[in-house]
Amino acid sequence: MKISIVSTYGHGGAGIAARRLYDAIVESGVSADLVVKKYKTSKSWRRFLKKLSDNRSLVVRRDILEKKDDSRETFSFSEEFSCQPELLDTDIIHLNWISHFIDWKRFFRKNNEKKYVWTLHDMNPFTGGCHHSDECSQYVDGCKKCPQLENSGYEDRVEHFFLEKEKALSCLKDDQMVVVGPSKWITKLSEKSRLLGRFEHRQINNCVPEIFKFIDKSSVRKALKLPNDKKIILFVAEKLDNKRKNLGVLMEVLEKTDENISFYALGSKGVKRDRVNYSGFIDDEETMRDWYCASDLLINPSIAENLPNTVAEANCSGTPVVAFPVGGHVEMILSGTNGFLTNDISADSLRDSIERALDWDFDRQLIASDGKKRYNSGDVLEEYMKIYKELAT
Repeated sequence: MKISIVSTYGHGGAGIAARRLYDAIVESGVSADLVVKKYKTSKSWRRFLKKLSDNRSLVVRRDILEKKDDSRETFSFSEEFSCQPELLDTDIIHLNWISHFIDWKRFFRKNNEKKYVWTLHDMNPFTGGCHHSDECSQYVDGCKKCPQLENSGYEDRVEHFFLEKEKALSCLKDDQMVVVGPSKWITKLSEKSRLLGRFEHRQINNCVPEIFKFIDKSSVRKALKLPNDKKIILFVAEKLDNKRKNLGVLMEVLEKTDENISFYALGSKGVKRDRVNYSGFIDDEETMRDWYCASDLLINPSIAENLPNTVAEANCSGTPVVAFPVGGHVEMILSGTNGFLTNDISADSLRDSIERALDWDFDRQLIASDGKKRYNSGDVLEEYMKIYKELAT
């Protein structure tokens, strides 16, 4: 049995999750490929796919994004004119985040005899184009007029995009694909969707490597040259300017916090702000673990999340998390045990929860132990291997 893990990127939250699963599959002795469009490192065993210069869909997308509310992520079409991966010698195609990479119509038509697993890293596979629908539920019966494209001139085109996706998937039988949600939250949404609801669904956590483990924070603070006499709050995002990640509300909270608290933000595209120490984007897991271990709290004020790697990694490193009660956060965080969920989505509630968490006597080794049980690669791989074998028979 040969498996092809397909992902637009080998980095970012979805790309990292796909890569970690690929690593676990290969280490178990099963034949697999990691098929990506773009990868930030130069490891020779990765398979790269060169993007063709003729990418007309990106031209249209830029036109949309110029008129679209910039507090949202990319609105992604099902049509892509970049090169498409050749997967003729594989048994199972395992799709992940494939926006800006896979042309649905050509890809599913060409591979209509294959068996599929699709891990949902956001809502795009079952919407007309958005990646998080917010309060909109049109994906249940069919997207027609997208509120996220309001005043763009493309609002009504979303129905075309949705129907194109439905037509592309029509060449697959109900038993040809299993849809996997990392969180119960996104699994339930997909089960109700018109595009993916007819396929079997399972819920399987993302996995976290063994390198994320508890280390006493005093030793790592010394290595990272961080102060030992202050409380340290950490915020992590691939792109700090993504408004959905909600760094702004955290800044509002920090304006009224004790000067004895130091705040560090890890990620790219940071904008200079008072009281914020920017440490850039970190692509090294050992260094990332040290940052978690050195911090008193990880704060995730995002207003839309699936099963974020940062929360899982922090818990596996013994670090409690404070977050808004959205998406997979509700499944990951048990208040008073491995962090706190806020009472509501507001700056005041976030401030109260941060203050409470900083005064709380967390058992950080217990947090790490529980995290290891929930996100270990062995259990995650076992669940996926069950699906692969069922599809292959």
